[in-house]
Amino acid sequence: MPADISQAVTRTIADISGCRLSHLPLAMLAHPFWWQFLPDMTSARSYHSCAREAGIQLESALEECRSYIAPFCGNRLGDMEIEDGPRFPCTADLKGTGDLNSGMRRHASRQKNSVRSQAFEKYDACLSNLQPHLRRCAEAHLDRKCAARNLKAIKTVRLTINDVKTFLVRHPNSKVIHLFRHPMGVVHSRLQHSWTIGRKSSSNLTAGYVAHAYCTILLKNLRSMSLLGSSLEGRAKNLLYEDFVENPMRVTEQMFRFIGADVPRIIRQRFSRIAKGDALHDGIRRSQKWRHFLTSEDKSEVRKHCHQIAHLWENANRNRRNKNSTLILWDQVFRTNQSTRHSTCCI
Repeated sequence: MPADISQAVTRTIADISGCRLSHLPLAMLAHPFWWQFLPDMTSARSYHSCAREAGIQLESALEECRSYIAPFCGNRLGDMEIEDGPRFPCTADLKGTGDLNSGMRRHASRQKNSVRSQAFEKYDACLSNLQPHLRRCAEAHLDRKCAARNLKAIKTVRLTINDVKTFLVRHPNSKVIHLFRHPMGVVHSRLQHSWTIGRKSSSNLTAGYVAHAYCTILLKNLRSMSLLGSSLEGRAKNLLYEDFVENPMRVTEQMFRFIGADVPRIIRQRFSRIAKGDALHDGIRRSQKWRHFLTSEDKSEVRKHCHQIAHLWENANRNRRNKNSTLILWDQVFRTNQSTRHSTCCI
């Protein structure tokens, strides 16, 4: 991740943890997710109502603004691909606006094309019209509710563990759960949903490309987790997605013990229903769909680019592995012929 974007994400997470949601980039406050996930975000309903009373429809406000720059940037930030050009062609133009919370000046490309420049000016003006209302609503209905809570949880997919270390030092009461998934599952998912890695189309993506990108970052994160140091010991924990899918209640209890909180009754009730029905088996089946859809060549490419992770994970868990856990599958899938003990494996 480029340093300026990493810094912007770090600042944004600091604003959220400090209950300064009204300070978030304007495009975040206008994002349709506030409307899309409204049934699951009861504390945000008053924010949605406040925006609606101001004449702002959160399900469409941001997309209306972005329609001005869609011909240059695509409907999503980064899904407009330019041959031999940057993967995110509008990133530089959006620095300093509501899309990227950075104080850097606009890129010189804004001056090269008058049509492009006018489009971004309209985009900026559109966001500016939303600003006073959304910041007022956020301060009244998000900041105050957040500040009244003793426990705050933030999910992000943009931070590396090195960024997390800085956050942990600055926020001594915080803890981090590093959630990651079997690389085979990640490759299968990203080949189907290329927008997750900033690509408009998956037609030119290969399993090897996706595996290399994912496992390079994951390897750095796992190594960094093991090097956080004694001062941060006990404040960061790895969590394998497949472990959660197979034993959701057990893993949930472990995670809540880790953060020093009790599992809410509503979560216990939900998982109790899952354990009694077919939902548990459906979750396991979905998490392993890659077995049926990745070709043997795809699986071979993933093994080639991700074999180091198996060795690192085994070393970190040598004394606490359970032979019935997903960790054995993890090791077997990526074990190469360097070890005679696991020289062959099957998927």
